[in-house]
Amino acid sequence: MATEFPNQPIPSFEEILKRFPDYFEQALTAKEAAAFMDSTPAALAQMRSRGSGPKYRRLPTTTSVDKRHRPRGPIRYLRRHVIEWLYQQRQWSNTAEEVAWSSKRLTQSQKRLLRE
Repeated sequence: MATEFPNQPIPSFEEILKRFPDYFEQALTAKEAAAFMDSTPAALAQMRSRGSGPKYRRLPTTTSVDKRHRPRGPIRYLRRHVIEWLYQQRQWSNTAEEVAWSSKRLTQSQKRLLRE
């Protein structure tokens, strides 16, 4: 995408859709999705195993199976699902809000360790 609009401001959604009608429905590999999210494929794999990441599809295959004989095809993410997941993540307007929110989740012993 960056090569399509070099040295220009980020295009509007309308411009993207005009030039690339299926932009939001494109299937991304784990590597492409990770780059889009400024993350790593390993982090995405960890999110998949925890059930906390963006929606994904495993493409069917008949040549690769795991120990339980389940098909293990390649993973694909729709760009739309990655963008939706990013928008659903918690956002802060400053670091004080982030610290206040995360400190509420700490146990008393964890808070004590931080004070020391």
